[in-house]
Amino acid sequence: MILIDSDALIGFLIPSDPHHQNASKLFASLHNTPLAMSWETIDEVSTKLSMYYGKDVAMKLFKLIEKSNVKIYYIDAINAQQVVKIFSSQTSKNVSLTDCANVAICRSLGITHVFSFDPHYSQNNLKLLQN
Repeated sequence: MILIDSDALIGFLIPSDPHHQNASKLFASLHNTPLAMSWETIDEVSTKLSMYYGKDVAMKLFKLIEKSNVKIYYIDAINAQQVVKIFSSQTSKNVSLTDCANVAICRSLGITHVFSFDPHYSQNNLKLLQN
C-alpha cells in the first residue's frame, strides 16, 4: 500500500504545478496498487485548491477520490498523541501537522512508501516513489 501526500495530489490536479508531469506519470503507474490517504490530506488539498484555484478545482479532488479505490484513514484520539509527538520531533519548520499525521498512519499500518515530493518523509524512514 502507498500513502498519497498533498503535493502529489496538487501536482496531479494542477497542470501548471512543477510536479504535474511526474505526478501524472506516477499516478498512471499505480493503477493496480492499493492506495491510502489521510483525511487530513484531503482537508489540506481541498482548502489549498479552493483558495488558489477556485472551488470548482477543489471539487475535482472529491470526484477523483470518489472514482478511485483509495482507502481514507482518520486520526483518532490515540493516533493524535502520536501525531503531536512526531510533530514535536521535526527539526524543519516546513513539516506540517498533516505530514506528521501521514507519518503516524504509515507507521501504524506498516506502510513504507509515500507518493510525495517532500524529502522530510525520507527523514522519517519512509520511501518516496521514484519515476
